[in-house]
Amino acid sequence: PEGAANVDKGFNLLELAGGLVPQGVFVGTVKAGWRFVWSRMMAELAPQDKTGAYQRPKYGFQEQIGSAAHPVESGRYHVYLGNP
Repeated sequence: PEGAANVDKGFNLLELAGGLVPQGVFVGTVKAGWRFVWSRMMAELAPQDKTGAYQRPKYGFQEQIGSAAHPVESGRYHVYLGNP
């Protein structure tokens, strides 16, 4: 095809490695390596208990807005939401 020469193939790893090992072996190896790296990152970054299970972090504010310590006032509080 006319535009085939302009196709961005990235690092062209599949074609380069295909001359050395079958593509299925290469892809399987890369997938296994990625899964290992991902599990290590999650194990080190996510909070865990002693058994290694995920443990939701404790948050600093455990009280109620509207109590004596935290009266209801317009503009005083801001809620920031995230996906822990």
